Amino acid sequence: GEELGWRGYLAPRLLDAGVPWAQALSGLIWGLWHLPLLLRIRGPLGLEHLVTESLFVVLTIALGVAMMRLRLESGSMWPPIVLHGVWNEALSSLASATKPSQSIWLGESGILMTAASLLLLAPLLRGSWSARRTPEAVPYATFSARS
Repeated sequence: GEELGWRGYLAPRLLDAGVPWAQALSGLIWGLWHLPLLLRIRGPLGLEHLVTESLFVVLTIALGVAMMRLRLESGSMWPPIVLHGVWNEALSSLASATKPSQSIWLGESGILMTAASLLLLAPLLRGSWSARRTPEAVPYATFSARS
């Protein structure tokens, strides 16, 4: 459901409206949307939580841009849906193997986990890509990672 809202509806409309930094803005909104749930789950806000919540938002911006690129290049919702599902499962599996005392480093949005995630996403965050509404459609626009 999230992908239908964020990449299927919001992201193309931000681009159509000519919103600057539409890709990053879409990821930022997505990250901020998760914050109330994260704060409720993780308890009182301390320095460690502030760091991990900030890293989570950074990660959702990068992941949102990568998923938006997959959505626009393919014209299909399936690539971002699959990436989202695989990403959630991989991160939760890795994070569940860590001790609570290691969460700032190895948790789902820990420092090392975020750095590794950004390295894995780097190829999808660079260059320019064409956008299409459906898989069969001719590209209607070209976007760069900087726009």
